[in-house]
Amino acid sequence: MKTREHPCVYCGNPGVTGDHVPPKSYFDKPRPTKPAIPIVPACQACQRRFKPAEDYIRTIVILGGAEQSQVGRRIEPTIQRMFSGRKDPGLIRKLSAASKHQPFITAEGLFAGHCIVVDIDWGHVTLFTEKLIKGLYWLEQNMTLPPDVSIEPVHYFQRNGQYLAEHLAICKLGRVGWPGTFQYRWNVASENPNVSLWWFVLYDTFVWHSMSYDIDAKERWIKKQNKGVLANL
Repeated sequence: MKTREHPCVYCGNPGVTGDHVPPKSYFDKPRPTKPAIPIVPACQACQRRFKPAEDYIRTIVILGGAEQSQVGRRIEPTIQRMFSGRKDPGLIRKLSAASKHQPFITAEGLFAGHCIVVDIDWGHVTLFTEKLIKGLYWLEQNMTLPPDVSIEPVHYFQRNGQYLAEHLAICKLGRVGWPGTFQYRWNVASENPNVSLWWFVLYDTFVWHSMSYDIDAKERWIKKQNKGVLANL
């Protein structure tokens, strides 16, 4: 695939380079070749726009429990070196400012000391989700989502629960995937290809549910909700 022959899948401007989706920094070395990490057409401005969110999400997920996975344990030293060498002072300041101590209560209701909790930056989550959905949509559909389509991370889960199982069942497995590192499921509405549903799994630990929609789909959803409210009055 010659990226210069296609517009950027994120913004529609000329795609002068290629962008890995998901980011290659999320993989242990040597990087996978079967399947290889997909490369989509992108502009350099969008690459720079997504980079802080990519680094933020990888750090939050690894430090938030994904180091318990096999791949996460191998990547964690990279995160630790970033902190010890202060290679990304902006990210370190952001995480420090969002960190706070709070009591840790066991399942039995016993106080077990204090732990550090980081308030999630949902702006970064949304930006990273936009990269994944628009990049993988192009890979799966061989077309781009319009720039004005909205991307929204809907829910975040640990990898369990009946709700998760039920909603995963309506989505199909992605064309590519790397068990233990990154997998996704997806589906597109038959009546409107701009409406899509996505599930992402990072390091076999963290799962989130996201969707894309355009203004028409949002207005129809609002009318449907309002109709239901009026019916119950």
